[in-house]
Amino acid sequence: MEHPEDKGREIADAIISAANCMGGSEVPAETVRGLLGCHRTLNQSITGNFILPFIKGMAQKYRDHDYDLRNEAAVKVCHLMWSAMVKEHGFDFDANPRLPLI
Repeated sequence: MEHPEDKGREIADAIISAANCMGGSEVPAETVRGLLGCHRTLNQSITGNFILPFIKGMAQKYRDHDYDLRNEAAVKVCHLMWSAMVKEHGFDFDANPRLPLI
């Protein structure tokens, strides 16, 4: 029986593999198109369960000075996005960023 953490790692590895293209692949663009085209409830779930926690985690790396030149731009842009969500929508570093599902 597969454990949830094994499945999560498998999915993370697939995303990492798709992103590891150094600009010469259509895989990332097609992946984004596929995600954008899924059911609206799944859009909400993907954003709340993956995208927002990723942005929050990268923003935390900025706060902790846990980055270098290889990921500095990504960490900074996530910090800016998370700061805007805190300011404009009341998100917070200590709470899990959940979106409602209806």
